[in-house]
Parts: sequence; C-alpha cells; structure tokens
Amino acid sequence: MNVPIHRSYGAPCRQRGAATLIVAVVLLFLITILSVITAQTVVVENQVTGNQQREMQAFNAAQAGLDYFMLLLGLEEIDPETGQWSSDSNDPFRFIEYSKVVHVNGACQEGDVAQFALDSVRVPDMPGFYDITASGFSADCLARRVISQRVVRGVSEEHEMERVPVVAGGSVIGGGSAHNVANPENNFTIWSGAPHDPANSHTLISDPANPCDYNNQAIRLQECRPTGNRQGLIRDNSLSVIASDMNLQELRKTPDEFFRNFMGRPPVDFSSHGLAQRVSPAEAEKAITDVMEGGRYWVDGPLNIQGGTIGCSEAVGSNQECGRGTHPGQEKPSLVIVNGDFSVQGNFVAYGVIYVRGNLKVNGTMRVYGSIIMEDDVGGNGNVDVFFSSSTLAEIEPVRVDLPTVVPGTWRDWTWRDWDA
Repeated sequence: MNVPIHRSYGAPCRQRGAATLIVAVVLLFLITILSVITAQTVVVENQVTGNQQREMQAFNAAQAGLDYFMLLLGLEEIDPETGQWSSDSNDPFRFIEYSKVVHVNGACQEGDVAQFALDSVRVPDMPGFYDITASGFSADCLARRVISQRVVRGVSEEHEMERVPVVAGGSVIGGGSAHNVANPENNFTIWSGAPHDPANSHTLISDPANPCDYNNQAIRLQECRPTGNRQGLIRDNSLSVIASDMNLQELRKTPDEFFRNFMGRPPVDFSSHGLAQRVSPAEAEKAITDVMEGGRYWVDGPLNIQGGTIGCSEAVGSNQECGRGTHPGQEKPSLVIVNGDFSVQGNFVAYGVIYVRGNLKVNGTMRVYGSIIMEDDVGGNGNVDVFFSSSTLAEIEPVRVDLPTVVPGTWRDWTWRDWDA
C-alpha cells in the first residue's frame, strides 16, 4: 500500500527570516540607546568643561582685580584716607590689559572678555592697612568668583644706579672724535656689550697721589674735571674699560630686561605707570633748548636736538659749569629716558642720567655730569665728555615703589554659579 508523503519547504525559511528581523530590531534598539547615552554624555561633558572654563575665567578676573589694587597701592595711586584709587579720571583703569579683562562698576555685563569689580576699604585705626574685595566674572556672566584679603603698605624699594659713567649694550667707537670719560670714584669708566675702540678718546680715574675730593659738593667739579687741566685725574689707557661683556650681550637680547637691570623697574612703569613725565620728542626738544630741569622724563620716541641744557636752572654755555664761577644757575639733575635713538648736534650739557633705548649719535659737543646708558651703540664724529658723580645722581628724584604685603591668614574666596540657581 502506498502512503503519500507530504513535504513543506516554506515554513523554516519564514522562521529564519523572522528571527533575523528580531535580532536586527534588537541591535538597532541597542545602538539607538547607546547613541542617545553617548550624545547625552558628550553634552554633559561639554557643559562641565564650559563651567570649568567659566570658573577659571572668573577666578583669574578676581585675581586680576587684587593684583590691580596692589599695583595702584605700590604706585601711590590709593587715597590713604578713603582707600579708593585716585588716578586719572579720564582713564582710571589705564594699567589694565583690556584685551583680557575689563573693570565694571558693580553688575556684570555680558561681553567677550572676563570682568572684575573692585572694592577697597581702609581699615580703621590701622594706617596703611586695606581690606580688598574683588569680584571676578566670566565673559557670559554665568560664573562669579569673589576673593578678599587684607594688605598693608610694605617697605620702600629704591634702586641704586650703577656706578659707571658710560654703559652701552653695543659698541663704543671713538672714531675721529675725542671722548673723555672720567670716574674719580672707582676704577670703572666704560662697560659695553660689544668692542670698544678708543681712537682719540681717553678714560680717566682718580689720581692716587692727588685724589679728587668728589664728596665736596662745592669744589668737586672744579678739582675733578674730565677736561681742562684734569686736576686729580690720570689717564689709565682704557684699563678701566670692560668691553664685549657677555652679561650685557645676553641682556641686550631682551631690551626690557636690559632696561630693568639698570633702572630697577620695567619700562612700562616709566612710560605709563607714572614713574616719569611722558613727553613727545617735539616737547622734549623745546624743553631742552629752553632748559629742562629736575624730574624724570620719558621721551616717547627718537630725539634729535640742536644743543641745550638738562639738569640746571639756567642754560650752560660751552665753557661754563652749572653754578660754578660766574654761572648763576643751580644744579637740578634729571633722569631723561629716550625711547629710541638720540642724536646730538651743537653744544649739549646734562646733569643727571641720560638713558637711550637705541643708539647715541653725537656730531656736536656733549657733556654729561652723571652717567649715560645706551641699549645699543655709541658713535658719531662729535666729542663726548662724561664725568661720573654719585652725588649728582643722588639729587635726582629717587625712584621708589612701596611694595604692598598681604597680611597672612586674610585671604578668602568663594564661588557663585548662575547655573546652580
């Protein structure tokens, strides 16, 4: 008997297709869940990173506020009675780097850079003590950092000038001129970072057998003269010169460090922070022609003069000395900083310090009672006579900066975040 056999081929294939579809759906679901979690994680991490950046920005702004007050205090810009700053009303925050942080009065104003608000109070019955509170804000005003501390005026720092008549970062070339550099106080006349070529020039030091009485204000410039009979001085054939000095060569690579090494403070303190009166080259030329006396001056650019007088109350002629003989003037030494090259024509006399942030070129006659400092070279076809005198330099208004000190244990800070609200 034949029994019919029935076979089915469609059902197993449909079952395998259904299983594959289920697996694909599950995988797709898992991938979707993983993508959502990853996206949420990225968003959270971005928020955390952004918040950290805001906090750091606010902290740095608050610290900038404290540093700014310390700067004002050191530069005597703080009213000792009120504790408030007393700077230029047209630009009360002229010392701030505006590209990084700005000052705001009270409330934060959303912008592109961080901000700080500053408040200071003089501590009652404690002269020289101030309580400072600085609030720093992020650029978008979402983060705030408040730091407070007590500070006190510290000891006075006064920079002492080098006891050298001529300092040059570059070379000192005599050429066809006749320089006379005299130092009756020690055996050091010229210090240069490049070669020294004396040519017709001379260096002079005190005569051991007949020393100059340079401490006697009344007669020191009559008995210890770099020109004339040179009483009390002897030529030393450049033995008092230090040339091609590696220390000056290294300093010369960074002009601002060169300046700070000799002046005790960075250039910006003189040009912008009130340590010198800022004048244009035209103003300086006119003042020197008329007579520039006393004080500290920053000439804001290269200077070219046709003779004149610095550091004496009356003009000094070619055969005169300030206040000596029949001259009616009185020494009022000056510090003059030329922010560029300095060119001298005619008869020029200076009492004090001449600092040149470039080259000194003399085609006339230049006499300096004090010292000259150049960041670059000395040259020209004129005559330069330099007589070093520490007593003359001592009469220049001293550069003093009282260094503020933080009172230990008074530093406090806390954080405020808008996104926590």
